[in-house]
Amino acid sequence: MSRCLLGWKSAAIACILATAPTRAADPPLTESGPEVELRAVLQRRRIESAHMVLTEKTAARIDGKEALLELESGLHGLVRTNILIEGAFQRFDRAMRGVKIIAPDGQSLRPVGNDGMIETRTVLTPNDYISYMSTQMQGAAPNTVRTGPRNEAAPVESNCFDVRTMGLIPMPPSLWHSTPVEQFYGVAERLNSTVVREEVDGIATIKSSYSRADGKQVAIWVVPEMDHCALQAELKVPMRNLGLRIYRVRSALKEYAGQIWFPTSVEYTCRAGDEVVEHEVLTVDEAEFNIKVDPAAFTLAGLDVTPGAHVVGLPTNLAPTGVKVWDGEKLDDTESAKRSANRPPLQEGKSRSRLTWLIGINLGLGLIFLILYFRSRYRKSGNNQQDPVTPN
Repeated sequence: MSRCLLGWKSAAIACILATAPTRAADPPLTESGPEVELRAVLQRRRIESAHMVLTEKTAARIDGKEALLELESGLHGLVRTNILIEGAFQRFDRAMRGVKIIAPDGQSLRPVGNDGMIETRTVLTPNDYISYMSTQMQGAAPNTVRTGPRNEAAPVESNCFDVRTMGLIPMPPSLWHSTPVEQFYGVAERLNSTVVREEVDGIATIKSSYSRADGKQVAIWVVPEMDHCALQAELKVPMRNLGLRIYRVRSALKEYAGQIWFPTSVEYTCRAGDEVVEHEVLTVDEAEFNIKVDPAAFTLAGLDVTPGAHVVGLPTNLAPTGVKVWDGEKLDDTESAKRSANRPPLQEGKSRSRLTWLIGINLGLGLIFLILYFRSRYRKSGNNQQDPVTPN
């Protein structure tokens, strides 16, 4: 009886297994590595305009301890940075309150701050840039606006990366502004190129990897079901005397308004062996895509500049454009003329006295040299007269 029951159960299980649906095999991959990568780039290029608010936090090793840097100012980004883009026009509004370094136990290791607020607003256009800094710090210089050609914007540009590239570039966020995606995506000259399916934390991806002639290795993970949005990118760099460095950006993805897949956060890490030596997290607090943007937002009048702020044009072709004053509606250069005409005489006197002093020193040294020279010649001629040559 028991043997019959066992036989009946085995037959039933075999029947169930035979009729259970089987997972269809994935179709073969036909796209090349560059094609897979360029799909991720084209997905971002469909973003024509956007408004975004970012928060950035950075972890670093300080005095041998892992610490969290809450960046509210610095070179890598700011807490709650408002970003506005329209085509090639970009604007970045930030409020700086200092830098706070917080240890894992919540205690501040090295607080750095100031007594007031500093606000910066930067506009980048295809040809020019405008950088405005407003400060409430006591004893600070007047509010200043700097303008100049786009190719001279490097000092104010390190925080101003195109948000459409967020999560694509396996480099520190402070370098995103100067690193084109074409440096990693769609590269034609490559070695050992492979394209495979790979599951990353339960997400089905297509991984494209290749080596470059300089020995660096690149890998990019794209999610076809998320409009070919990039999930992860990695760069391996062999360094002499330092070993292998692995730079990686990993994104958490979301579909915004049913039209654009984009990161809700991007985590950047740099590893030296098993140790994480750099760690930054950028979080998207708010995001709207392909919205209508007022063109005035990218002009001096749209920056809400405090009346009386100095507007400085950086030198172009060795001809400085001078200092002007923003009166709330337009530029007024009369103040610049007054400043030039009424230059403090003390500084001018200092410059003239310094020049006179240098000329006097040079004349004195020259006179001493001439006296010593002629004195030496006189002594030689006197010695020749006192010691006549005796004939043989």
